[in-house]
Amino acid sequence: MTAPTILCCGEPLVVLTPHVGQDLVTAHELSIGVAGAELNVALHLARLGLDVRFAGAVGADPFGERIRSACVAEGVDDRALHEVGDRPTGIYFKQRAGEAGDGSSVHYYREGSAAAGPWPLTTEDLASVRHVHVSGVAAAVSDEFIERLEALSVPGRTWTVSFDLNHRPALWPDGTAAEVLLRIARRCDIVLIGLDEATEVWGAQTPDAIRKLLPEVGEIVVKDGAQPASVWVDGAWTTSEPVPVVVVELVGAGDAFAAAYLASRLTGHGPGASMQAGHVLAAHVISETGDQGSADAEAYAQIRDILG
Repeated sequence: MTAPTILCCGEPLVVLTPHVGQDLVTAHELSIGVAGAELNVALHLARLGLDVRFAGAVGADPFGERIRSACVAEGVDDRALHEVGDRPTGIYFKQRAGEAGDGSSVHYYREGSAAAGPWPLTTEDLASVRHVHVSGVAAAVSDEFIERLEALSVPGRTWTVSFDLNHRPALWPDGTAAEVLLRIARRCDIVLIGLDEATEVWGAQTPDAIRKLLPEVGEIVVKDGAQPASVWVDGAWTTSEPVPVVVVELVGAGDAFAAAYLASRLTGHGPGASMQAGHVLAAHVISETGDQGSADAEAYAQIRDILG
C-alpha cells in the first residue's frame, strides 16, 4: 500500500474517563487516554499503514509527554508536535451516561492550552506532505488556529486538503461558526460532514443543499448516522449502507470514518470502497469505549483487505 505523507493538524488532548458503570461524581479511578479529532484520525491512519504526521502543540508536562509517546508508539511522525513551555496540554473529562455510553457528555479544560496559543508550523513540519487533514474543532480553538487552517488551505498549495466539519456548538459562543466553517470548507478538496450538523450550522437539510453551499468542492461526503452515507464526486452521488452494530459509545465514530475513507481514497480506491472502509472502522469504534477503539481490532485487517 502506498500513499502520500499525510499531515493531520489539530488540537491534541488527554482524556480522563471513569470506568464502565461509574461516573465523575462517584468514581475513585479514571482511565487516561489521548484524544482530539485530528489526532484520532492520525492514529487510525498509522494503524492502517499510511505515512502520517501530526501537527499540534502540547505543554511541557506529563500529559504532553503522554501524547508524544502515544504518537511514537503508534507510528505517527511527531516532528510537528511542538512543546510550548508556558501553556498546559489540553484535557477533557468524559461523563458516561448509563450502560451504553452513546449519551456520554464531555467537559473540556482547554482554555489557555498550548494548542490554543501561538505555535509554529515550520517548513520541516510540511516537508514531503502531499495531503493535509483538518477539522472544524480546531477552528473553534482560537483565532490563531483559524489563521493556521486558512494558511494550510491557501490556493496554489502543493497538497490536497480534507476538512471534517465537526461542528461543536458549545465551542462557538459568539455565533461565528457558520461563516468561519463555510469559508474554510470552500477552500478544501474533500469535505466530510454529518447531515445533522450541516442542518444545525447552515440550515442545509439534504445532501444536494450541502452541495449547493460548496460548489467549489469536488468531493463531499455526507454522513447520516444509521442511514446510508453519500459522496458527491465526479458529478454524481454514490451511497453506502453503514455496518450494523450495537452502539456502546458514539465518541470518535466520525474520526474513524474519516480516517478509513481518506486511507482508501488516498491510495487510489473509488468512493464506494472508501465509504465501506469508513463504515467498518466507525462500527469498530462505536462498539467499544475509548476514542479510537482497540489498536489490534479485526476491523483494521478488514479495511486493509478492502484496500487490497
